[in-house]
Amino acid sequence: MTNKIYCDEIPDDISTEKYIYRKTNTWGKWLEIKNQLNYKKLELKIDNYDHELLKRDTLSALDIFKFRGWNSDTGQSTVYGGLSLVSNPYLQDDVDPESSTLGATKNSRSEYFYNHTSNYKKLKNSYFDTYGFTEKTAIYNYGYIKEFLDSKFQRTIIRSRLAVMKPHKPTLQLSELQWHRDEYICQNLRINIPISTSPEYGFEMLNEKVYHLEEGKAYTWDTNIPHRVLLTDNTTADRIHFVIGISPWFDYDKDNRCWIQNEYWGKHPFQMLMDGEILSDVKILKAE
Repeated sequence: MTNKIYCDEIPDDISTEKYIYRKTNTWGKWLEIKNQLNYKKLELKIDNYDHELLKRDTLSALDIFKFRGWNSDTGQSTVYGGLSLVSNPYLQDDVDPESSTLGATKNSRSEYFYNHTSNYKKLKNSYFDTYGFTEKTAIYNYGYIKEFLDSKFQRTIIRSRLAVMKPHKPTLQLSELQWHRDEYICQNLRINIPISTSPEYGFEMLNEKVYHLEEGKAYTWDTNIPHRVLLTDNTTADRIHFVIGISPWFDYDKDNRCWIQNEYWGKHPFQMLMDGEILSDVKILKAE
């Protein structure tokens, strides 16, 4: 029998995905299957889309809607931020939809996502309520961005953003740009798509070499492993990426405001990606 979990039944003190996972014993299933594939990261190529048109409309959207800095208790960052692709109309924090997936206003800049929820007594409809972000923003619906996202992504898009890093002193990552962890990939599988970048921007996972995420490719990794973005040398270029969060095992029914356990429940999210069940027209270039 298919499980349906209605948003209105979820208590305020727990995030939507944690409530769903406990009610459906999904945590147990994840522990059972998580080691079926031992990859930490996948390098991808997406076919059958116009990258230059996507880049043009992305830069145009940034020009129209304007860069928003990462939110914290000291205000917005001037270095890292972007624009939100989805929002939560019930969000606790007083920010506009375009800023809603860019940090938590009650947290310091050193308190990144994973396990830094103590400043929020109610987790439902907070920044940490990953499955609360399902309302498509104006940026999502802008030009070719909408066509690309709607045609390529096969599962529900959750907390996602157009991520922008501005040029800065390379030493800044020692303070503002910290190592951090995010959700398990069974909760939120993130697809990172470079739109415009420069070789000076690097990506690093704990105990792994720094490498550059190249334009024309896409990437995903085990985001529960500590990781960070860093600048290895001076540059004048912005780093502009799509960071698309996907719910692999539960699909959102907007009309009935409920989450539905889908047919892929219990299948490894990396395997789903390889089989085209998350992202269409994708090729795996490298799995490590």
